[in-house]
Amino acid sequence: REGHGADAIGKMLENNQTLLSLNLTNNRELGDSLIAIANGLASNFCLTTLDLSECGLRTRGISFLSNALKVNVCLENLVLRSNGTTQFACKMLAEGLPNGKQQRKRPKIDRKSPNIDKILRGPQT
Repeated sequence: REGHGADAIGKMLENNQTLLSLNLTNNRELGDSLIAIANGLASNFCLTTLDLSECGLRTRGISFLSNALKVNVCLENLVLRSNGTTQFACKMLAEGLPNGKQQRKRPKIDRKSPNIDKILRGPQT
């Protein structure tokens, strides 16, 4: 069934105490199943790199990922290349990133999407 693998990955992330990097590149079936992974990421305190390149991420999944980024304190690298992410989804994702006033380090986002670049750069002065 769709999302079954993502459910297992999400549960693994909840209990993970050793995995530092997870590469899910080219996992086109991920889509809205990202919800399970985002839920696991929210309670994960080990993972430092998550690669979601070419996963066909949708706005709903990005929303859950944004919420996970609000509470996850360990993720340092988030790779989102070639997802065709909309500007609206990018804004949601940016809302989950810490700002400069918080004590937590902002993850580096490696992306190849003009929308993500514009949103994360902020307004041009």
